[in-house]
Amino acid sequence: MSGDEPTQIDEPRARAVVEGGGDLIGAAAGGAIGLVGGPFGAVGGAMAGVAISRSLQAVGSEVLERVLAHRAKGRVEAAGQVIAADTNALMASGLSVRTDAFFRADGTRVSTADEVLEGLLLYAADSYEERKIRHLAAVFPIVATDENVNPADAHWVSRTVHRLSWRQLGVVAVLINGPQDSDSPDGRVAAPLSASPGLQEEVQELAEMGLIAVGGSSGMVRAGGTWSTVSSIWHVPPATWGLTAAGQLLAASARLVEVDATFQHQLCKEIGLTTPPS
Repeated sequence: MSGDEPTQIDEPRARAVVEGGGDLIGAAAGGAIGLVGGPFGAVGGAMAGVAISRSLQAVGSEVLERVLAHRAKGRVEAAGQVIAADTNALMASGLSVRTDAFFRADGTRVSTADEVLEGLLLYAADSYEERKIRHLAAVFPIVATDENVNPADAHWVSRTVHRLSWRQLGVVAVLINGPQDSDSPDGRVAAPLSASPGLQEEVQELAEMGLIAVGGSSGMVRAGGTWSTVSSIWHVPPATWGLTAAGQLLAASARLVEVDATFQHQLCKEIGLTTPPS
């Protein structure tokens, strides 16, 4: 979803995407929604994706009731398409939905799955940087098919993707592979000459959030955990930057490896790194 033209989505079609089924990838490309096998009947095939389908149908419908703006409804629709498509892909790879208490409601309390899904759909509706929607929506299929993912961490990832700017997510994507080469012989780049003031502040915020680590003789250390980075991450060469465990969790859960390579290359240039993401 891009451009200045308003998203052309009517409410019944938006509901069909969140509640419906079929091949949502093909439907998105062709501008039509195909309903196959009832509400979300195609998610995961057979009975494998029933729990995910039910959550998406119930929570998606409620979120659409609460969202008033036309464009925001379109963002919920887009998130629903991503969730369905990612779920289909994960099921096709041999994964299945988790069998613990994730999808289980407890008395008057909704299931943890519904909580996670409601949060990310509301964040998606509010995402004016619409390129973030793909990465918000990525969180639910991953947590729904992997019992090793703590649902509380999924909430944290959703909140963090919502909080960060698109450019900050791009910086995290650039650092997925750890320390890289710099464009100066000694690995040091004068920040004011390469990164704009805004970018400097956004990277500093990533460091203060505990997402960036710096490499040294003792391995990777959280930025701020060394004398040289107490006041600013920019006091150490960008070539030594990498991700903390929290940064790696964010990158994996939000599938930041899929951030556009051209955008990553531009960020490398602005930060002062010459090794392109791989």
